[in-house]
Amino acid sequence: MNTVKLFLMNKIFSLLPETRCFGFKVVLLRWCGATIGRNVRITSSVRIMLTGDLYVGDDVWIGEQTLIAGGDATIKIGSHVDIGPRVSIITGTHKLWEDSERAAGASYSKPIIIEDGVWLGCAAIILGGVAIGRGTAIAAGAVLIHDASSHALYAGNPAIKKRTRCPF
Repeated sequence: MNTVKLFLMNKIFSLLPETRCFGFKVVLLRWCGATIGRNVRITSSVRIMLTGDLYVGDDVWIGEQTLIAGGDATIKIGSHVDIGPRVSIITGTHKLWEDSERAAGASYSKPIIIEDGVWLGCAAIILGGVAIGRGTAIAAGAVLIHDASSHALYAGNPAIKKRTRCPF
């Protein structure tokens, strides 16, 4: 993604009504280099700050004050995904204690994959290197540091599987 264009896009987003102008926001994201599907609705307070690729499928909702950030790793968001308010999707991290006075050493990024039909609850945190299976729900406030299997509910910090979806 083009970081200069992203900077401008984030400034323009802040001037738009929160839950309006969805088509214009999609055009701006595509201008920045993102691949965006049909019927994607992004609220104006969303902030996107990354250098890696961003793919968003069809029929996706990205809620208020969501942060999508990190380094050069790819973020893939499937179709029919609902992302609640204040969710953080972060690809970047640091090596620990690299012969330095600081705990945070060199930075690096890991990709994030969110499959179709996922629901990310309010203030959930998704960290780099995580893949979330199809139809999974991540509870409000959960911190996901490992892969999540399909059709399951994850909650807590760190998030653990609480149950799986019963067949219809």
